[in-house]
Amino acid sequence: MSRLSVYLLGPFRVTLDGAPITGFESNKVRALLAYLAVEADHPHSRETLAGFLWPDQPERTARHNLSQALSNLRRVIHDRDAEPPFLHVTRWTVQFNRESDHQLDVAEFAAQVAAVESHPHLRLERCESCLRRLERLAALYRGEFLTGFFVDDSVPFSEWATLLRERFHRQVLDTLYHLTEYYEARRDYKRARRYARRQVELEPWREEAHQQLMRLLAHSGQRSAALQQYETCRRILADELNIAPHQKTTALYERIRAAGRATPHNLPPQLTTFVGRERELSAIAERLADPGCRLLTLTGLGGIGKTRLALQAAQEHLANFLHGVYFIPLAGLGAADFFATTVADALDFSFSGRQEPETQLLDYLREKELLLVLDNLEHLLPPHQSEIRRLVLEILRQAPAVKMLVTSRERLNLQVEWIFHVRGLACPDECESTDADVREYSAVRLFLERARRVEPDFSLSPTVTSAMVRICHLLEGMPLGIELAAASISTLSCEQVAAEIERNLDTLVTTMQDVPERHRSVRAVFEYSWNSLSEEERRVFRKLTPLRGSFDVRAAQEVAGASVWILSSLTDRSLVRKVSATRYEIHELLRQYAAEKLDQHPQEKKETHERHCEYYAEFLHQRAEHLQGDRQKESLAEIHAEIENV
Repeated sequence: MSRLSVYLLGPFRVTLDGAPITGFESNKVRALLAYLAVEADHPHSRETLAGFLWPDQPERTARHNLSQALSNLRRVIHDRDAEPPFLHVTRWTVQFNRESDHQLDVAEFAAQVAAVESHPHLRLERCESCLRRLERLAALYRGEFLTGFFVDDSVPFSEWATLLRERFHRQVLDTLYHLTEYYEARRDYKRARRYARRQVELEPWREEAHQQLMRLLAHSGQRSAALQQYETCRRILADELNIAPHQKTTALYERIRAAGRATPHNLPPQLTTFVGRERELSAIAERLADPGCRLLTLTGLGGIGKTRLALQAAQEHLANFLHGVYFIPLAGLGAADFFATTVADALDFSFSGRQEPETQLLDYLREKELLLVLDNLEHLLPPHQSEIRRLVLEILRQAPAVKMLVTSRERLNLQVEWIFHVRGLACPDECESTDADVREYSAVRLFLERARRVEPDFSLSPTVTSAMVRICHLLEGMPLGIELAAASISTLSCEQVAAEIERNLDTLVTTMQDVPERHRSVRAVFEYSWNSLSEEERRVFRKLTPLRGSFDVRAAQEVAGASVWILSSLTDRSLVRKVSATRYEIHELLRQYAAEKLDQHPQEKKETHERHCEYYAEFLHQRAEHLQGDRQKESLAEIHAEIENV
């Protein structure tokens, strides 16, 4: 079977089984093939084709010329040998056979465009499947339709080719624009520049492409090249269209010129190494690159490493924000009324005149491209306090190029907010106890590094390794807990530290003076969260402690009297975490802390444990009769999910 390939985007080229076809007698034969291949959806009468290609010839002459051209075409493409044939030819009509073994770049181009236009995505720049289609479109477009190909004595053919040429040209420019936007948003500046430059090559006066190139060059640290790109754009617009650049282009030029070479920032230097979190950093980078993500909140338990992760992510994104990255610590802020002043101080912006500070700050931010890292926001978010949320929204509304990276034990509960749950560092399974195995895990690497700071001769043996892995598991990878446990190695062995953690939460404490007061013990971290709860939330939280492993909503309701609203509130505050669509769990250290609170209420503790026993006894009783029947496998799976409580 022979395969015919017809390439019309760019110079006319036809191959048969990969070999170029060169036996066309004239451009009219080539034009006939091009027209039939593109307009293959219906048969064409011989009379119409003759008038289309030989409009100035007498009808009889034109029909004769068509027969000659058709004969030559069928011969050079080996139409009579193909099965099925490439052409459907009758005495009256001619049609290109869509069922034949052929490839037509124009048809594939049109199909990809139609697929993108009909795909139900919310935003084209965020649709991965359409991205692949756009890249294929860009690859198919080798040049304008029938580059350099003309049929001088056929106005109808020239008009047809011109219309298609303009249509494909517009479509590929749109394609390249969207590809540039996609890769710019994801900080892949090299690939984005390639697509932006191709736009300029195809249409030198395309001002939107020059704007993209200016931004991309600036983000890549090529400030001089970005400024030169503006001059190139200005010269081309003057020479070709006799116009000046748009105000938006000039404003971008001024922003780049004012930004200077180094990205301004106030990120505090970190005196200890950052360990692990590769997957988290990659995920955060992807979200910050998304144009739709303006407010990203890192939520998680106190001591889980939200601030350090945010600072590391901010450091890695310094080059991506023209006007800087700024860290705004809020732990010491007493009220939301001082929020605008705190942000201004971090930005080194001074208020002047009688205008309200908030108004002045918004005016300052309006044209800035910044990343604001708002750290420890939770204490400004009580349910009755909406001022901080209003200020955050106002900045996002009035400063479209500003993004916010927030750390908080609870979410802001805003529609614009994107949530990223920060968990513990990766821990090895307790069965993985060899030195070589465990060093791959970030929880172990952090423990080893911090332990060797206080005990330089600290080394691993099978017993020490096993105890260290046990510590990491008890702490569920909590960085603060690991650092505090490692600091104990100067006075206790690993085995003793593990035993003390299981027995007493107060083992995890430090007297180091450069550690913030709220992070000098795990108990202090938990007390901070506990004090933010209502009496009802505290009651439910401590009554959840008999539940081991994961549990579902019904168990929480029956054992602890937890309403769906209370459970949701505790989850939002990072005290309970959702592990699946229907199941929850509590960090083991938090469970230990809350169990101490339950111990302070003996009668409540007795009643809660009785309800726990009754609930799971009934749970087993309901499944007992199914263990020998058709539902055996289902019942065993349900029991397995609850085995720690059983």
